[in-house]
Amino acid sequence: MSLKHSPYSTARLLLIGLAISFFGLLFLTASIYPGQYDWRYRVISSLASPKDNPHFHGVASLGLAWTGVFLWMFADCLLAATRAATPRLAIRASRLQKAGAMWLILAALISSQDRWLGRPRLHEDLAELAGLFLGLAFVLWTWGLVTRPATTKRYGLKIMLVLLTLLPLGGLLLSRAALFIAYLRDSRADYEQFKHSLFCSLAFWEWSGAVCLYLFLVVATFLLKGRTPL
Repeated sequence: MSLKHSPYSTARLLLIGLAISFFGLLFLTASIYPGQYDWRYRVISSLASPKDNPHFHGVASLGLAWTGVFLWMFADCLLAATRAATPRLAIRASRLQKAGAMWLILAALISSQDRWLGRPRLHEDLAELAGLFLGLAFVLWTWGLVTRPATTKRYGLKIMLVLLTLLPLGGLLLSRAALFIAYLRDSRADYEQFKHSLFCSLAFWEWSGAVCLYLFLVVATFLLKGRTPL
């Protein structure tokens, strides 16, 4: 079925693909992770690390790579449905999302290497770039979808979009700011204790952000429903 004529139908299929590739494969990998995998304190990258997960890191890498592919395709769905009303914003958001998806795919592909191009942390750097670009993309998507006249009566969905965008981004920024302030003002022991708290855990915000991103796409898909483009 053509993406141009049915972004809603295509988006539903992509949601299934995302659920399988990200949550399905990563949860499977976490269940057979050596020792105990605590999602609150272990970052997603540890699942795809040959050092931390020597036997099944390839499963997590595959899931992350396919997640990037599906996110790239989802950008086309949102662009097809919103381009007529907000062309510049939609194009920018789509490009940012595709850039984030590309960085995610690259991060997944090199996760099996301890060192790439002389950089031991290239996987982590690419993963952080993916998160940055995807976060910026969904801020723009939220602005475009919430301010559109076609969605003025869908207050519940609009509020959900705003919350799903702001909660993970705002929480992560506040945790980093609080950690920096604690570093400047508190003692070393207090700083280390605060650094290892749940509020400052990067892993917690990674997983929370991933869940919010998926739920964002679910809500956006409901807004795509219907024959009239958003």
